[in-house]
Order: sequence, then structure tokens, then C-alpha cells
Amino acid sequence: MISKIIQSIKLYLHRKEKFYGLSISEWGFVPGNKGLYTLALLHKSASRYTKSGTVLNYERLEFLGDAVLGAIVAELLYKFFPKKDEGFLTRVRSKVVSRESLNELAINIGLDKAVVA
Repeated sequence: MISKIIQSIKLYLHRKEKFYGLSISEWGFVPGNKGLYTLALLHKSASRYTKSGTVLNYERLEFLGDAVLGAIVAELLYKFFPKKDEGFLTRVRSKVVSRESLNELAINIGLDKAVVA
């Protein structure tokens, strides 16, 4: 299931328009707010600042994304393993959403090349 999702993700880089985003072709997903995609790929070392001094980079979106991903994976595991206890579910979830596995996924879909550093 996960490999099918990964295969459906295509990375589109439109450097002319300074837009970087993911499009999930199989689901017909088209980005609505290009600014969020640009921000999601802006590394801390390339931070920008608003006139009011707010720091702009992907860290706040990463925080939110990690929480959402954790909740989605938790729900899937809960449904797929109805007879397993919470200790098992927690261990599996932590492996799926670990920094190591997410970094590997990012490299596999080419996301590492799109990050602005």
C-alpha cells in the first residue's frame, strides 16, 4: 500500500515561477496555496523574514506535518491490527514515522533535491 502511494507521488519543480511542490497525480491533487509549498521546502539555513520579523522556514510546518502523519499512521495501525495492544501499536508507529524512515522516503521521491538551503 505504501509503495503504491510513494510511486504515485511525483515531484514537480517549476524554478521559473519559484514554485516547488508535490503533486499526487493518481489522486488528481493540485496545490492550492503555492506559498505553503515554497515555505515547506525552505530549510532553516535559508530562512526568510517578514517585515514584522517573523521567521519563515519549514520548521513550523514540519511540526504540524509530523503530528498529522503520526495521527494518520496511528489510525491505520489501529484498524489493521485490531488484536494488538497499545505497546505494539506504539512501537510500529514510531518506526514508520521515525526521522530515519521519513528521510529515506524523502530521498526516494527526490524531495531532498527540492529543499532550498
